[in-house]
Amino acid sequence: MRLFLCCLVSFFVALGNAYSMDFSEPDAPFSPSTLTREEIRFLQTGLTIKRHYFDDLDGLWGRNSQEALEKFISIDLNEDHAPTNLDVMQLVVTTVVEFRLLGWGQTTFPGVDQTLLTPELQADESNGSDEGESYFMGDMALRRLVLSRSEMRATHKKSDPSAELIYSIRQKRIWASFVDYTDGVVFVYSRNNRGNWNTILVAAEREDVGRLLVVIAPLFRGNSADIEPSNRFNRLTDRFLEEFDQAQATEEEKKPPRQNGSGNGKTRKEDDPRGTGTGFAVNAEGYLLTNAHVVNECRALKVRGKPAFIVDKDENFDLALVHVPDLEPAGIAIFADTPAALNSDITTAGFPLSGLLGGLNITRGTVAARKGLGGSGVNMQITAPLQPGNSGGPAVNASGQVVGVVVAKLNATAIAEAIGDIPQNVNFAIRGTNAQLFLHQNGITPRKAVSGEPLAPEEIASRLSAYTFLINCF
Repeated sequence: MRLFLCCLVSFFVALGNAYSMDFSEPDAPFSPSTLTREEIRFLQTGLTIKRHYFDDLDGLWGRNSQEALEKFISIDLNEDHAPTNLDVMQLVVTTVVEFRLLGWGQTTFPGVDQTLLTPELQADESNGSDEGESYFMGDMALRRLVLSRSEMRATHKKSDPSAELIYSIRQKRIWASFVDYTDGVVFVYSRNNRGNWNTILVAAEREDVGRLLVVIAPLFRGNSADIEPSNRFNRLTDRFLEEFDQAQATEEEKKPPRQNGSGNGKTRKEDDPRGTGTGFAVNAEGYLLTNAHVVNECRALKVRGKPAFIVDKDENFDLALVHVPDLEPAGIAIFADTPAALNSDITTAGFPLSGLLGGLNITRGTVAARKGLGGSGVNMQITAPLQPGNSGGPAVNASGQVVGVVVAKLNATAIAEAIGDIPQNVNFAIRGTNAQLFLHQNGITPRKAVSGEPLAPEEIASRLSAYTFLINCF
């Protein structure tokens, strides 16, 4: 997170007046009078997501908003100074990226008579019932239920006596409960509609409490779900992303030319692959999970010499499902039932630099951060060393269960030029929960393990080798 924000600082300072359409003086003290009320509400939303602001999203800049911005500067930017326009620009970009990656938008729930602001909903088909529906919102869970009065009252009771009820409403037509559990929080909201209690239940881990607060904010007076980035906030973000992409592209251009793209001094033959990546089996019928960028712009795909076909791609998650009809994997990936914990052990498998190394490569590391660039809930940061060709490979926990899909290695040289320092082992994996959602959307039910004993590193490597494959792009 801080590395990403450092990159933002460097780019913004270097570009200077290129952002005059948004902030004429980046280093000048920030004044909320330069923003519309809708833009202030958007900033308040970003500060809430980052767990610095706990007040109404009303578009009125007061003491709480100012203190939240100061916390953002101190905690997220690791700096100590009065807020400047540059600080707000960084908050804008990271919040816009959050909205785009998680698909934040308005969702109306029947019976509750209220529109909420939520990340994109994904149906949880494994947890449906006759009383309502269940959804995932990134790593948060949401259930909509229609209950009798007795059922509603039971839903508002704490399931754990040690949990703390930190907020409650008990009215004739509305009940609300906010409960703090050991590993997260649960919010329950019920509204009486002609004898039926239409209920929304939202559960989140502690790191997603800010997102949960944004979701439930419209249920309370003074808040609205009509929150989105303004045109100039979008332009600011687009400009930064363009500059970031150009910096990485420039770095690629500086590399010495390859001999017909082989990278190892050999001349590439016409029938050699133009690129390679990694995929892993998610069932016994030859379906492999990989990255969308691994299979993009490929005229043909082959796995172990067999033709492979793209079933579906999701550019937002950077995931793709590939089918190899004649493939019979010796093993199938088993997904963890819970997300990877911070600082937990991670093992990755892939085929990096296949023209040089020529075989499956196993690397080990830890979960360095449970969020990706800009606090994205799509990815997590891992320290396992990665190289080109690792993309699409599995990242497993100490029990050999998949908790992520390897997706990217930060361009260390480009970042070094930007911030004057070389980041070490800053790599990313798509979170396993997002990968499971993608598979469900394509009619594949991932194998899941509720728990598991830690395995010896050699056993983990053996299991990975049974279901991890080199994907050749032609």
